[in-house]
Amino acid sequence: VYAKNYQACLETLEHYSNNIPHFESFLAEASGITSAGYKKLKGLIQLPAEHLATLETKLNSIYLYYEDIKDDYNRLGQMITSMGFTSDNVQTKINQQALPANLSNTKKILAVEWQLEPMEKPLNLLAWSSRKLLKEGAMKVNAKRNMYLYLFSDIIIIAEKTASVCKFVDLIELHHAAIEQISDRDFAVIAEETTQFHNSSKSETSDWISRITKIIDNYDKHRVYGVPMTQLLLREKEADGIPKVLKQTLFWVAQRGCEMEGIFRVPGDSNVIGEYKVLYDCGLDKEIDFSSCSTHDVAGLCKLYLRELPSPLIPYESYDIVVQAEKEVEANPEETDVHLRAVANVIQSVPRDRRKVLRFVLFFLKEFSTNAAYTKMTVENLAMVFSPNLVRPRVDTMDTAMESPMITRFITYLISNHEEVWEIVNEGETQSAQEETDSVQKLVDSLLQKDDVSLDDVMKLKLSSRPSQYIDLTASPEPSGNLKSPKKRYGAKKSPRQTRTEKSDVSVARFRKKKGGTSTKGLRRSQTGI
Repeated sequence: VYAKNYQACLETLEHYSNNIPHFESFLAEASGITSAGYKKLKGLIQLPAEHLATLETKLNSIYLYYEDIKDDYNRLGQMITSMGFTSDNVQTKINQQALPANLSNTKKILAVEWQLEPMEKPLNLLAWSSRKLLKEGAMKVNAKRNMYLYLFSDIIIIAEKTASVCKFVDLIELHHAAIEQISDRDFAVIAEETTQFHNSSKSETSDWISRITKIIDNYDKHRVYGVPMTQLLLREKEADGIPKVLKQTLFWVAQRGCEMEGIFRVPGDSNVIGEYKVLYDCGLDKEIDFSSCSTHDVAGLCKLYLRELPSPLIPYESYDIVVQAEKEVEANPEETDVHLRAVANVIQSVPRDRRKVLRFVLFFLKEFSTNAAYTKMTVENLAMVFSPNLVRPRVDTMDTAMESPMITRFITYLISNHEEVWEIVNEGETQSAQEETDSVQKLVDSLLQKDDVSLDDVMKLKLSSRPSQYIDLTASPEPSGNLKSPKKRYGAKKSPRQTRTEKSDVSVARFRKKKGGTSTKGLRRSQTGI
């Protein structure tokens, strides 16, 4: 009953939110909150389902360490089993309730693709499973004759419709777009090019503007590339202070690229990199799986993130100082201490949050360079690849192009001597500076540590059907009469979830823990499918 009502509530909320312009404002005002009332109410509706999963997790934690009375211990295991069945049953029922709506949406999208005249390269509109058809209708485009528009949750398709055929004309991606209202009946969508639209109805124009604006605003809330690092870190709230995209991409390169010649130097496929960038900018980082692409593509995705930062990790203001420091050491190569101090002064001028990310990248490159016998990527080669992404002038000129070898030397020095540089940077700092250094080192070590099982095996395991949830209580240990400390008990006894299948061994659990929650549900390919 709960699952049925849950889906009905969500559909009602979505219908009102999409069709009543001021519905979200009404909810926000009625509930006395500043954020959108629709999201708040939707969160409250899904709380019971979330509570079941949360309670099961908490009981699981108790089960790991509790050995007081055997009868209580067995009952606790049975309770977790029942909770697992209940939680999964509710989620299954919810998915079943949503099935008719999903099938209806799929049918609509297929109808659109079927109507369009066959093309050399199909649109493949179902490539992204979350895509929805929101609205369609006729409208004048760029002051020309009427065109037919299909508005999806991420793109606009413009087609020329006649009595006999529907010909594809253009596609507008909304994940990096803006919208501007020109008049009561005219508006423009600004993407790679500006496209103007005209509708004779004021209400229809208002509805189109409202829907497109909502899509664009949603993308702005999840955008990763081209966003100031401070803003991204505040949004992600990662405990280690490192952006997810850097950790995910560098982890994959560390696991797959340690013996790949030219890694980071060989460019990836720009189209594939663009597709993954769109997924990150749509807030789908948890659903990304890199197993469908080349490791060079993943390395390119990492470099692209650093290159598209509005301000590089070493700020624009430090560029001239870096060049001057390299000129001085070139003229006086024996003054190594002076050069070390000059480099440390540059790093001290970097804001604290970006300085930690810079340390993480440099430390990773230093450790990764130990594979140079296989990759041919020495410290100097890595510095040559990464220097334009870490230090760059505000405006590129012929003079700055001539200075690029000095920037490469600077990054080479930073990678090779980052311990000495940070020792000076942290002079007079509190204990937190040393703790920060230790945390960066541990994070890099975890990325570079090889797993006992291959990634392919783990992918197959995670993508396989869910194992049985019964718990074998016959192997329960004898009660010890006391509570063991987590450090001593961890790993000595399997949790109910672990004992459900022979495949959930310690090595896989260690991989999952190290992976940091990155999902492998399968790559949701290109948002546009082109």
